[in-house]
Amino acid sequence: MHPGLILQAHDDAPYVIRYRIRVDQSWRTREVEVEVENGGSRSLRLSAEAGGQWSAEGRRLNELDGCRFGASPWR
Repeated sequence: MHPGLILQAHDDAPYVIRYRIRVDQSWRTREVEVEVENGGSRSLRLSAEAGGQWSAEGRRLNELDGCRFGASPWR
């Protein structure tokens, strides 16, 4: 997994975003874990099948089919 960290403020409130991205041998994103802290903590884990179908917590997310991470070096 490739880790990352974002430290930023929004409306004078600080927040921290930690993320990890797993890619396959062709550099396609296969899994994303994100944790956001800003007074509380929230997390999300997404996984992608080879055909570009995404799921979270075992539930298929049709609205993300074919989604690519455009702001990431792991496309």
